[in-house]
Amino acid sequence: YLQSGRLWMPALDVLAGFACLCLASAIASGLSDERSDRAGGKHTVVTMLGNPAARSLMIASVVVGGVTWLGTAWLSRGTPTPVLLGAAGLALSRVAALVELSRPSITDAFTAQHALKTALHRAVWEPGLVIAGLLAAGPLLGL
Repeated sequence: YLQSGRLWMPALDVLAGFACLCLASAIASGLSDERSDRAGGKHTVVTMLGNPAARSLMIASVVVGGVTWLGTAWLSRGTPTPVLLGAAGLALSRVAALVELSRPSITDAFTAQHALKTALHRAVWEPGLVIAGLLAAGPLLGL
């Protein structure tokens, strides 16, 4: 706002979806530290809710991020709709894999947690690359 004098800018259309995906990533980062965080008295989502609930919240955050981009595509007046739909589609297309990989990612199952986090990173970074790429190439593509 201070720079442009406008409260909302088209670039912010992607912010809410990314915030949800960043929340999912932050939750996932606590999975492998569950025991040490409890022993150290830390208050993380995983230590407060437990591993199963934290994994469910992580997946729900990805879903909400994708759905947010779908809603923003419908409401946006600045960011081209294909950009937001592409990001939403990629994020939501990863949900089934996240659900499947989440099941074995119990406390101290570090290999399973690594696989889950790898899939989650795809759900975060692939939409980000699509957004960046399409926004950069948008004028060339007529978006």
